[in-house]
Amino acid sequence: MKRFFVLLSVTGFAGAIFAGDFKSAIITTSALTIKVPDDQILHIRNFTQEGGNERGVVTVTINNQTVNVLNAAIIDTTVPPEIINQIVIAGPATVTVPPIPSATLFISFRKEQD
Repeated sequence: MKRFFVLLSVTGFAGAIFAGDFKSAIITTSALTIKVPDDQILHIRNFTQEGGNERGVVTVTINNQTVNVLNAAIIDTTVPPEIINQIVIAGPATVTVPPIPSATLFISFRKEQD
């Protein structure tokens, strides 16, 4: 019984370590869509943009209503760097990052249990 408890404890701990890892995505031609279930939250830690004439945005849809919640920080070496904002989104929600013509968007995020 003691060995079973130790094995169960180690297995549960390992799952908690890997479940919270950040993921990154590069958006150029197709939108990124992230579904956030009711019992989870989404942390966005980095959202940057290189190129393009429009500003990249993160949109959130809840109950058929959509709103822009975060603008991309523009990467431009000719001006001082912009502050990279962070945001936490509680589920249930659908998060979308649409592509911007002639731009490369980069986002880092992780989903966690609420």
